[in-house]
Amino acid sequence: MEAAIRSRPFPDLPVNPFDDNVVGDSRKMEAPTIGVNDAILLELMQRFGRLENGPIPRDPTVPQPATLVLSPEGGYGKTHLIGRLFAGLRGRANLIQLRPFEDVHRPWGELLVQTVQEMGKADRFGRNDAKLPSQIEVWSLGVLTHLAADYLAETQAEAARQIVSALRRSPLEAVAGIVNDPYWRDWLIQMCGTYSSKLAERLEYRRIDLNGREEVWIQILFALSFGAEMRERRRAALKWLRGEWLDEIEQGLLRLKDADNDMHPGQSQKGLEQRCRERLLGLCKLSGFYRPFIFSVDRTELLELDTPLILNFGRVLERLFAEFPHQFTLLTVNEVYWHNTLGPNMLSLCRSRIHPPLWLEGVNREEGCLLLKSRLDMWELDMEIQMAFIDPIWMESIFGHRDFIPPRELLEAAAVRWRNQGGKTTIQPATNLEELFQSYLNDVRENPQLLQFNHDALMWFVRSLGRQVEARLIREGQVAPDAMSHLE
Repeated sequence: MEAAIRSRPFPDLPVNPFDDNVVGDSRKMEAPTIGVNDAILLELMQRFGRLENGPIPRDPTVPQPATLVLSPEGGYGKTHLIGRLFAGLRGRANLIQLRPFEDVHRPWGELLVQTVQEMGKADRFGRNDAKLPSQIEVWSLGVLTHLAADYLAETQAEAARQIVSALRRSPLEAVAGIVNDPYWRDWLIQMCGTYSSKLAERLEYRRIDLNGREEVWIQILFALSFGAEMRERRRAALKWLRGEWLDEIEQGLLRLKDADNDMHPGQSQKGLEQRCRERLLGLCKLSGFYRPFIFSVDRTELLELDTPLILNFGRVLERLFAEFPHQFTLLTVNEVYWHNTLGPNMLSLCRSRIHPPLWLEGVNREEGCLLLKSRLDMWELDMEIQMAFIDPIWMESIFGHRDFIPPRELLEAAAVRWRNQGGKTTIQPATNLEELFQSYLNDVRENPQLLQFNHDALMWFVRSLGRQVEARLIREGQVAPDAMSHLE
């Protein structure tokens, strides 16, 4: 086999096919590996599917505990699993990937901000098209059109039946046609403006309680649905949704009363947190008219050993279970961290809101061969070269006595084998610092969410910097080990 590789060397390629073995962003997987953790993926899809039972508008289902997926260690494909789940639920769910919050005093505020930021990402990720609508545009338009259909269905008018059928069958496509029709366009604007109370009554009829702010939510949905034509109004709606205080002009654009502009910075932290929780709860309640939410919480190790943060994290999970409809919560955690830190520091009631864990198992020999073959297939290498590379003796040396190994471990070993057995990569011209900086600026410009202030990122930076400064001062003997504990 080794001779076969040398006699038929691999062609020069831009990159080593096996070097890209860490998935940092679940939305940017270029080559999802079929076969890795398929059973768990199927179980996750089935659990989410329970939220889609029944016609729209859907009644809340029996609350589902959060789903816990444990990994024996890093490299077993937690983020890869999330990426495959997101890919499978495109067009069916609001896909929200979350990091644990960093501020023990404002968990709901940070959860809300992250959710709205995630909703601002493209609805159909995976394509290089900056003009694709965002999740929040698609969701708000879907909710609004189903709500309009619900209202029209009560009129019993013959002329309304066809439009009701079209709205319910395919709301986005139907509205695209309606908006081009001046009559229906004016009707939609009138319903969401002058007659928004009619749509609000449908929410009350469907027992969707938004704390008396049903008409406010109609205005928010309308501003988000037609944001391309009313950009300032849309910006104001997003500020309100994120739990921010609106100035007088912004409040006027949304036709809000003073009582509805309720995030005045002068009120207590507890009051602001309550308003943020209500915003997030409103999003979930309205999802009965369109798509459910999936909240995927990864990188829980960022909570570290911070007991107050972990306690609050557990309380948030408990409230999501008890109060928030039309949502599916997924936790992916390394086994050691769960058993030694995260689980033991949660209240028992909060732990009871989590399903018994599902376990990532890695890949066996057959799945490993398929994983390596999928990487080589991307470069259209012929079967003889592929079979020579995936040598059974070499595979046995990697697995040894183990039935399963982490996918990342196999890919790292394959990358080394590629380099050692004749596989080459074309030499890329060096990129100077100016080009790298411009590339970074372009990435930021293409992703407006990166320009928004992130309180959690600031808290993480300050906490991490503080620990490093403290460690250095202790190491140099300038302070006692417990002298800076008050900074935590």
